[in-house]
Amino acid sequence: MIAPHITTYEDNTMPANDAFPDDENGNTLKKIAEYGTDLSQCYLIDFNHLLPDESAAKRFREAARALGYQVEVYQPEDEDFEEGDTDWDICCKKQMIPTHQAITAAENELAGLAESFGGRSDGWGFMAD
Repeated sequence: MIAPHITTYEDNTMPANDAFPDDENGNTLKKIAEYGTDLSQCYLIDFNHLLPDESAAKRFREAARALGYQVEVYQPEDEDFEEGDTDWDICCKKQMIPTHQAITAAENELAGLAESFGGRSDGWGFMAD
């Protein structure tokens, strides 16, 4: 994976403006960079998904692992069931440089996979140092 072009921005390194297309991922990455996060470094990126039941969650987990993701599965809490929320939370993790292209490609790959099991995407994020 290639790091984005770096320019100096108010004493922080920040990818050039063309690294931030005008869409949800581009806007999010731009805000993260403006906070001073070095987007030329690798981070463990979390891609979150919601699956309708245990069977779908387990099948999604195995398929995502086959694509090279670390996967954690969280079953709904009892109180969630009582409130009618039966979705299983799945967190797919991958070490990568958070470029717009890399984030969007992974997001699209996993969204299509989740949809094939009746699930949906629920955002992405990472912890910066």
